[in-house]
Formats: sequence, structure tokens, C-alpha cells
Amino acid sequence: MPPHGCFGQGHIAFAIREDEIEDLKEKLRELGIQIEAEVNWKNGGRSIYIRDPFGNSVEFTTPKTWGYDWKDFTG
Repeated sequence: MPPHGCFGQGHIAFAIREDEIEDLKEKLRELGIQIEAEVNWKNGGRSIYIRDPFGNSVEFTTPKTWGYDWKDFTG
């Protein structure tokens, strides 16, 4: 198992379905959470970046970002 934690700020990514991105963006706005960046990747993937309360970057991204399809995650 890799060690836990990091030095300085870290980054974590969560896979979400393409059809969840717009709803997630709206929910984040309702909660007053700033979307730091949105990326439309060349391979068709999409990402949204926010910061957690400790300053870590949190990415919500579609599996196409990594060259996968959602069914690769769900069987």
C-alpha cells in the first residue's frame, strides 16, 4: 500500500458520468463552492476542479479523460 498523505497541497480525482457534470456544476454553485477550472480534453473527457477546505485540488472527471468508457468502470 502506498504511503498516505503528501507534502504541501495534493490532488485527487473522482470519475463521474458525462451526464452528471452539469448537475454537479449547479450543485457546487448552490453550495457556494467556486469552480476553479473546467477542462474539455482532446480525447473527449471533461474535468471540473475545485478546492477542498484545506486547499487540495479535487477533480471530477469523465473516464474518457483517461481513455476509458464509463462501462469500463461498471462492468
